Amino acid sequence: MRVRSPPRASIEFPHFLLPVIGPIDSQLKYVRNPRTVARAGICVLGILAAGACHSRITLEELPADQIETTLFLVGDAGEPDPRQVGEPLDSLAAQASVAPQRSIIVFLGDNVYPGGIPVEGAAQWADSRRRLEAQVKAVPPGAQGIFVPGNHDWADETAFGLYSIRLQERMIAALAQGRDVRMIPGNGCPGPVPFDVGRLRFVALDTQWWLHNFIVRDSSSRCPATTMASVTAALRSEVQPPGVGRVVIVAAHHPLMTGGAHGGYCGLTGPYRRFGATSQDKPDDA
Repeated sequence: MRVRSPPRASIEFPHFLLPVIGPIDSQLKYVRNPRTVARAGICVLGILAAGACHSRITLEELPADQIETTLFLVGDAGEPDPRQVGEPLDSLAAQASVAPQRSIIVFLGDNVYPGGIPVEGAAQWADSRRRLEAQVKAVPPGAQGIFVPGNHDWADETAFGLYSIRLQERMIAALAQGRDVRMIPGNGCPGPVPFDVGRLRFVALDTQWWLHNFIVRDSSSRCPATTMASVTAALRSEVQPPGVGRVVIVAAHHPLMTGGAHGGYCGLTGPYRRFGATSQDKPDDA
């Protein structure tokens, strides 16, 4: 996604985002991985609206000198087969390297399959590190990398979840080696966590905090918002930044509002997913 300099607000969107509403000129940015993009949850408040199950949009090319910020969005990047070359991450790194100083890469959760980061010494630890390291290294020097937690990162929704997400945050910092990469929200907190780049305000949420069936805080937690009501109130505030012509994006692993499959509205299984599925509102392991 790219934010173009005034006077006309323009954004470049990855091909898996929902249609644009309002006076926004757009262009597709491709990071090819159907499984990766099918499950990423993104909500763009005030800019994007929830799309139908199928949608098409025609987008324009933007001159490079009119682009403020390029935002790359990738989900489920922690699932690749170790026997296959990481084409989506290679493509991502190549595209972000064109102008790293204005590039922000956001990994939208499920960064480590299948169960997040285990304790060091566990049989799965080395493979978990491999998956995370591949993503960290896809962030070119000079670009910013943001990791948003997903349900698999919370130890696949198990009791170890809070500790697993903290281990992942520490491992990201250890693997950075000078790169500007971090996890937000951190420390197992729900957020929202905003950061501003020019006219862009990006707000991150940890939606698994809302859905987790085990502990989500302990004596080490230092979260500004600790209840659903306080998180919601903070989010309402953060999506109204000061200034004119601002572009606000809220990103999370799960959709906050959707007409798509994860919302339970599409297909013959829609009623089941809507009224009888699990907390993740899906019939599979997404």
